[in-house]
Amino acid sequence: GDSWIEVVTGTIHPSLAPLALFEDEDARPPSAIAAGASTLAILFGTQPYYDSPFVDMHLAILDPSTGDAAIAAAAGMARRAANHDAAIAAGAPPWSDPEYGAAIASPSSEAIGAPRTLAFMRFSEGGAPIGGPIAVTSTGDSSLPSISWDGEAWGVVFAHAADDGAPPVVQFARVGCLAP
Repeated sequence: GDSWIEVVTGTIHPSLAPLALFEDEDARPPSAIAAGASTLAILFGTQPYYDSPFVDMHLAILDPSTGDAAIAAAAGMARRAANHDAAIAAGAPPWSDPEYGAAIASPSSEAIGAPRTLAFMRFSEGGAPIGGPIAVTSTGDSSLPSISWDGEAWGVVFAHAADDGAPPVVQFARVGCLAP
């Protein structure tokens, strides 16, 4: 088939205009973004102090129809993490409203190379925490999570190295949600 490009001119919808989600010189690029039924969830970090190797995680909920955004600390989740150690996805359990699932690997201390544990948490489409954090790992060093919803449960894939110094392996955890 033939290639073609269509140029459309006119007014840009407000939700397509750039939006300053967090005006702070210490804000870092987004860690993860997910599209829900009617909102976008964006996980991002801010450096708590100059030259910190870690970030404080924040959750921004954006309504594309209006351009409105709500930002909060990723309540109940790690306050410190590496910016690349966070993931978020949208899901829709049949017994509840659409929601987001997030996984964040956070270090046991602020020391460089400190082992990280992985926690999972659910958030409403408006950004409110649903329950508390669930420990996915409690020992070893977990990093680079990725998350998805399969229609019944959350799946989390991540790199994990045991405490014994073995090299990291890819692991999978299924986090189920019981109907109320």
